[in-house]
Amino acid sequence: MTVQHPHSAEIIAFPVPPVSPEERLARALAKLDAALAEQRAAVGSWRDSMNMLGETMSQLGQSVQTLHVSLEDLAAQNAAVRDEALRLEAWADEVLRQEGGAA
Repeated sequence: MTVQHPHSAEIIAFPVPPVSPEERLARALAKLDAALAEQRAAVGSWRDSMNMLGETMSQLGQSVQTLHVSLEDLAAQNAAVRDEALRLEAWADEVLRQEGGAA
């Protein structure tokens, strides 16, 4: 007689047909082949990602170089504008000095 508790169940095993060692080995090898195929696909995907990352980093390097050149050009233009502003300021100061001395 089996005593059953209100929150328990009796587990009934399903019949499993006997499997020969050769069949077990064949199943294990099939699973191993599937796992290796998945691993090859994952490594291939990883390599593709690494190649894409390399290309992206190369493009980023080129963009940074272009930005650097543009900033150097901008700095040179800024220096030229500053020099011209200082020259005009000196000229205006001289004009004002002369007008103030002539009055």
